[in-house]
Amino acid sequence: MFKFFKSLWGDSWLKLIESFWLFFRYSLSQFGIQGINMVTGFLIIRALTKDDYANYTIINTLVPVMLMLSDNGIGTGIFSIGRHIWQDDEKMGRLVNTGLQLRRKFALVSFLLLGPILAWMLFHNHAPISTIVLLTVVTLTGISFQPTEAVMRAVLELRQHIKTIAKVGLIAALLRLCLVAGFAVFLHLNAFLATLAGTCAIILETSFFVRAVKPQIHWDAPPDSEYRATIFSIVKKVAPLTIYFCVQGQISIWLISIFGSSHQVADIGATVRLGVIFTTLASSYSTIMVPRFARNNGRRRLFVQFLQIVISLMLMLLVLSAFAKLFPAPFIMLLGSKYSNMSGLIWLVIFSSGLHSLAGVIFGLNMSKGWIPPAILTIPVEIITQIVLLLSLNLSKTESVLIFSCLSTIPPTIINTVLLLRRISHEAE
Repeated sequence: MFKFFKSLWGDSWLKLIESFWLFFRYSLSQFGIQGINMVTGFLIIRALTKDDYANYTIINTLVPVMLMLSDNGIGTGIFSIGRHIWQDDEKMGRLVNTGLQLRRKFALVSFLLLGPILAWMLFHNHAPISTIVLLTVVTLTGISFQPTEAVMRAVLELRQHIKTIAKVGLIAALLRLCLVAGFAVFLHLNAFLATLAGTCAIILETSFFVRAVKPQIHWDAPPDSEYRATIFSIVKKVAPLTIYFCVQGQISIWLISIFGSSHQVADIGATVRLGVIFTTLASSYSTIMVPRFARNNGRRRLFVQFLQIVISLMLMLLVLSAFAKLFPAPFIMLLGSKYSNMSGLIWLVIFSSGLHSLAGVIFGLNMSKGWIPPAILTIPVEIITQIVLLLSLNLSKTESVLIFSCLSTIPPTIINTVLLLRRISHEAE
């Protein structure tokens, strides 16, 4: 089929068609994966009590924070170096082992810093000591595998092995669904078993990615001191932003867990799952478009690519938020009757999720090129914004926390967009 189009329109059109077809197929696979994850998530929501689901929500709030700290710019460094050497197996082997060495060290620091915070948040939510111990152990076990998974995935993304990524993701999602369903039918599903199912899926996914990458590169190549120095130079710039975004990105659950009740934690945690479509789209862009953006050059080409990504995400954000505002009933049906009190806020949850996904994609485009937003500008602006919001909103109300989440996302999005456009304008044509 592609040869037929090539004979009609030439190489440039062929590449465009191939890119669109790849994006379309991967997006379909991601919707399938996210559909499975959504079924799993709603099964967990319906099976767990609100108090137990609040513990599960706390776990899923701290895990991204731990992962961000264990990365802390290392992934950006791998992409920044890898976009120049992605076809060289020996150099990629050295880069992979350098990245693995650094990520494992950073993961240990992340465990030591956030493990006690995780235990405290569970204790604050009145979880029994035995539950706190089990949840902490199974969570840290899963996170210990994710640095390896992230580095292997970066290699596959740079080399655009999209089929492998999609296939492994599907297998892992199915395993998690089967485990959760099995626990729900044959045992009493609780926060520990739900978290254990996720950890098993992560272990499986990591092992498949290692098997896929190992034959492609020089696996035994030693870590490279020059690569390490380059990555560290990026880490120094990214670290302040990472630490800040660790708090800002999960601030809804943090605020509710401090100012609200366990039922409000469960409400936020459950309804946030309705933003799964933006998670899917952001994943598709991050896997296909961001690596290609990193490898591309030329002012016009980069600008057009940026507009395609941002405009398409914004249109979907507005359409889906409007639909949720007008027709909240189908979403409440998915969550269950115990979340009927959230019907008037469903659109706000989806709008907030979309804004966070948009901000994440724009940030990812910058980072893939090694264009680090200046922390000296970004962080003070956002802190001032959040102080104003904290003084203006009653954070004991779920609606106010969601408004806080939406508005606090706007400053980083604007700053990253301006930075990206300025950097693109300085590129050669």
